[in-house]
Amino acid sequence: MKSTFSSDKVRQLIDSTIRRNYEDENFNVTRLCDYLRTNPATLREIIIRIYGLLPKDLIENMRLQYSLHLLLFDMKIIEIAEKVGYANSRSFRTAFKKRLNIAPSEFRKMIGTIPEERQASRVMNCTRLLWG
Repeated sequence: MKSTFSSDKVRQLIDSTIRRNYEDENFNVTRLCDYLRTNPATLREIIIRIYGLLPKDLIENMRLQYSLHLLLFDMKIIEIAEKVGYANSRSFRTAFKKRLNIAPSEFRKMIGTIPEERQASRVMNCTRLLWG
């Protein structure tokens, strides 16, 4: 990545690259480096500067953020796990619970008890937990 890019453009490039690829369970920091044509040390420095996260945590946060929205729909947990790039529902549940302190099924139950017009704000509150 050329240093002449602004932080906003670099952020947009990183975000769009991750969003296009996070369904692929094999998408990881190495692949992100390949797509962005940079090395791991440079990518790490850029992502820490822009997001305040390690690259692997950024990818995981973006996956989990999307999963929060998918949990509003009538999809099986395994389908959601696959849709956001986890090899199986166990690894998805583990990551979800580690980051959000609640299991995906518990989140779904909780969100189901909230009036529909307030569900989006609850998802946004959980999204804020991911991003600190």
